[in-house]
Amino acid sequence: MAQAEAVEIVNFQVTAIGLIPKPRTRTFDTTDAPATPQAMRRACFNAGEACDVPVLRRDSLQPGMRIAGPAVIEERTSTSVIYPGQRAAVDAYLNIEVELP
Repeated sequence: MAQAEAVEIVNFQVTAIGLIPKPRTRTFDTTDAPATPQAMRRACFNAGEACDVPVLRRDSLQPGMRIAGPAVIEERTSTSVIYPGQRAAVDAYLNIEVELP
C-alpha cells in the first residue's frame, strides 16, 4: 500500500456498559366506565361469516376498562384485534392484557 492511498472503514462496532438510573413507572387511576366504541365495522373471523365489530380508539381506553371480543382497537401506529371469545382489560400502566379462551 502506497502512502497516497485512502483507508476506508467498512464496519465499526462499539459495545458499552454503564449504569443508568432506573426508569420511573407511572400508574393511572382505574375506572369502571365501559369502553365506548367510536365506530362499527364488518369483519370476518371465520370463513364466510361476517359480523359487526366495535372499533375503539386506543387513546380513549383507561385502566379498568374491559373489552369483550370481537373488537378492534386502533391507534396511529398499530391495530389490535380481540377475537371472538377473547376478553381484554386495560391495566394500571395502560397495557392491554388479552385473555385467551
